Amino acid sequence: MLTALPLVALLLPVTADAATASPTVPGSAVFAPVSRVIDVAADGSLLFATNGGTALWVDGREKAIASPSKNGDALGLSDQGAPYGYAWDPATAQSRAQTWRRDGGVAATFPEPDSTVRFLANDGTALISRGPGARFALWTPGSPAVDLTVPELGDAVLTVSDMNNRHEVAAVAHEFGTGRDHPVRCSAAGVCQVLSTPAGGEFLAVHAINDTGRVLGSLGDNPSDPARRGVVWDGTAARLLPTAAGASYASPVEGRGALNARGDVLGYSGPGTRVFDSPVVWPAAGGAPVPLAKPSGNPSLRVTAINDSGDVAGYTSLGDVAASDKVLFWRGGALSQFALLPLRNRAGVTGLSNTGRIGGLSSVKIDIGPWPALVGQATYWDAR
Repeated sequence: MLTALPLVALLLPVTADAATASPTVPGSAVFAPVSRVIDVAADGSLLFATNGGTALWVDGREKAIASPSKNGDALGLSDQGAPYGYAWDPATAQSRAQTWRRDGGVAATFPEPDSTVRFLANDGTALISRGPGARFALWTPGSPAVDLTVPELGDAVLTVSDMNNRHEVAAVAHEFGTGRDHPVRCSAAGVCQVLSTPAGGEFLAVHAINDTGRVLGSLGDNPSDPARRGVVWDGTAARLLPTAAGASYASPVEGRGALNARGDVLGYSGPGTRVFDSPVVWPAAGGAPVPLAKPSGNPSLRVTAINDSGDVAGYTSLGDVAASDKVLFWRGGALSQFALLPLRNRAGVTGLSNTGRIGGLSSVKIDIGPWPALVGQATYWDAR
């Protein structure tokens, strides 16, 4: 277990030693021409995909993912490394929501067709989509599924973003009558409560919810503009994330990796239009964002995830520049840069565990006629 470091330490001169890590390929991905890491669990387990399907990497060993239909597809991992997704039945051309154990064996299969597990809590309760129109429901194996409803809005349609280990769900509810979108937090009983929406911005997104019930979202003028204003909800009241001094935006990273257990938020805040040039962390207790150290040369970069100890993972994104990308890792104020696999020069980071394991991709650009392609290999780095 990593020791939590106070974010105020990031404001001090860098005195921590830089971490080291070597790129490693999990299991059978060594032999696959194309592979990728799909998800990284809090405990360090990996879910990766090759042209042969999906597999688990647990405690240094590969685990095949079983399916009664011989054709299942795992989409993600719980915090404790249990896979979830669906089993596909070719005979009926239907999917059924399914979860697996950490050893790859089937844990539970939802009886209704056209269903998929979207998120999985550590106790085995799943958020599933079910039936035509992709209704969402909470399902505990052995009990009936409970549909999510928004009593305040009636016929609203939900777009879910995340579920925590208390079975609370963060989502956006689209109201047909007015065309408005509303942030909602749904309880373990399936009842969704509308949260207040700050003024400004026509586009609303909800990104994550942690186990305290804190919801993270953002507002913007359009979905393609990364320069947004981050919002957190504790209860139903909204709080805008403050901008850094001289900054024009306060944009959280999109996805579950932007919010950790204590409530720290990862994102960007800076001047001008180059949004990805100014990575920051907003402390859980509030206040100004803390800037993250940048590599020399001020390259374009992306930050991807913050773990429960405050470590951050990301990567440089150099595009067509001849130099090779690096995987980036911040711990206690110190920035470390990790190399990719040999003969690879483009990086990607999927997630970061609480153990300091970074899961991602080492790629190389290959020109195939007029259609260049990135050919990647699943890779992980254990920071130490």
